[in-house]
Amino acid sequence: MVEGPGCKLKGEKIKAKLLKQTVKDVKGNAVDRSVRKKKKAEVAESSGAPLTENPFQRLVGHTLDDVLTLGKELFMFFGDSCLRVHFLMAGSFRVNNEQVDKDGGKNVPATSSLEIQFSKDTLTFYKTGAEIRPSSTCRQKHLTLKDLDICSPTFNPKRAVTEMMLDQERQLCDVLLDQEVLPGVGNIIKNEALFDSGLKPDSKIKELSEEHISRLVKMTRDFSMVFYRCRKNGTNLRQYMKVYHKGKCGECESKIVTTRMGEDNQRVTYFCPACQTDDIKKRGQLKLPSKNSLLGWVQSGKDNSGKDDWTCSKCTLLNAANQRNCSVCLAPRNNLTATPAQPKRKAPSETPSLAGSDSKRLKTQEGKVSQPQPKKTGSVLKSSSDSQQTDCSKIPTCSSHKVRCVMRQTFKENENKGRWFFTCAAVPATKRCNFFQWADEGFPHCTGHGKVCALRTVMKQGPNNGRRFFCCPLRKDSCQFFEWAPGYG
Repeated sequence: MVEGPGCKLKGEKIKAKLLKQTVKDVKGNAVDRSVRKKKKAEVAESSGAPLTENPFQRLVGHTLDDVLTLGKELFMFFGDSCLRVHFLMAGSFRVNNEQVDKDGGKNVPATSSLEIQFSKDTLTFYKTGAEIRPSSTCRQKHLTLKDLDICSPTFNPKRAVTEMMLDQERQLCDVLLDQEVLPGVGNIIKNEALFDSGLKPDSKIKELSEEHISRLVKMTRDFSMVFYRCRKNGTNLRQYMKVYHKGKCGECESKIVTTRMGEDNQRVTYFCPACQTDDIKKRGQLKLPSKNSLLGWVQSGKDNSGKDDWTCSKCTLLNAANQRNCSVCLAPRNNLTATPAQPKRKAPSETPSLAGSDSKRLKTQEGKVSQPQPKKTGSVLKSSSDSQQTDCSKIPTCSSHKVRCVMRQTFKENENKGRWFFTCAAVPATKRCNFFQWADEGFPHCTGHGKVCALRTVMKQGPNNGRRFFCCPLRKDSCQFFEWAPGYG
């Protein structure tokens, strides 16, 4: 998913490459859809309806004046017209068919969402939503919400706390994802910020104090900046995750609850019932690797000891003692507030001090943290209780590395879509062998239709949360077949 940090980086790259260039031509799926709408309008014109022009043609002949981002939205200004782009779940872009953004993904579809031919370069968007809006409307929206943007250098934590506390009946998991409250927060940031704050995702605003909300805003901002730096430097964000797509808590090793909750009941929420209790005092007594210390390691220079670090009063970023200006908003230190020294961090040549399983990571050169040992994906989860031990006996090991494979699901649009398979789990990905084996060849068949069963996971909270089971693959007219799936994690 492209969250606020990813969108911010994309905007910076596009602005650096294409600012002040003039549009020569536009094409792509978004333009084609507008053409089809125009044809429908021409048919409707006979009945007196006005003819609708193709809005993307307004960009031709105009110069790119400015590029702004707001949360997950990208605004490109061309005079009175603005191209608004949303990167959806897996959006990306390329310039002259070259990947400029490290977070852009390697595989792109055959057709583009939108292709803009500039005077010197060609900008192509993939898997995105694009539309033309008035520039005045977009600038007004950016001006109104920019200090709530979780990645903005002018982020205002006090206003964010006020906005979050307005609707007392909403749950935290819903408020955090509301793009009118905290633009840029996505599911990864939501889950990790709630964990770092020690707050339950289904707690309502009215059940919490202003201190709770202030802590949550701080942790949300800090993890977002870690997210931003990882995406910018091309490093692995998973080393800083404690609950998202995890089977065990990265701090206390308790079983992570994976469930669906909230207003739309569609977004998956991960939380640790042992660490997230809404008890700030208890949370403060734990060995919490606060995102301050992690952020300091990501942001700071090589010889930062952690002594006399200071926090920017504008954007809440923790900066190293030897920095004169904030790393994000560039505000001078003399206008900022000093904070107590943070826990001492090791030199970059060593592994950063992380709690839980992260402390076991291998040392690498130049201060970079190596990948963790082969990890379980969201497809392989532990059973729900201590009495129900995980049985992975049906998961093979690859012949090259002798490590247990991971089970994944195909999502490509072909005859195998939805099928499960085993593949090598070696880390990094470049060292993986070509091991492949269909997993569903060993699945049972449902009694009602005789079809290969679907493998699903219990998402409801309770003793069986996370357990795998077999059921009928048909969504409609499904039979009542049910069977637990021991051996598949």
